[in-house]
Amino acid sequence: MTEASADIMCIFADALEKETPAEREAYLNMACRGDAALRQKVEALLKAYGEAHDVPDTPLVDMGFIQQETSLTEEPGTVIGRYRAN
Repeated sequence: MTEASADIMCIFADALEKETPAEREAYLNMACRGDAALRQKVEALLKAYGEAHDVPDTPLVDMGFIQQETSLTEEPGTVIGRYRAN
């Protein structure tokens, strides 16, 4: 990792710890010191991180069918093909 990459990752990690958008904005102003390219890279990482962690509160698939009980008829000693249930 280059020194520039390390700087970007450090600023990104520190920015994630800020609790409010205003705190994050103030931190980025101080950490990037007017370097527009650095600021753009860090903001791109923050945006990607936010999108990756934006998980819906409701499931995307109805999981009810998985929770249904299935009754198995196999018991110890049952032979299925060349296999015997224990």
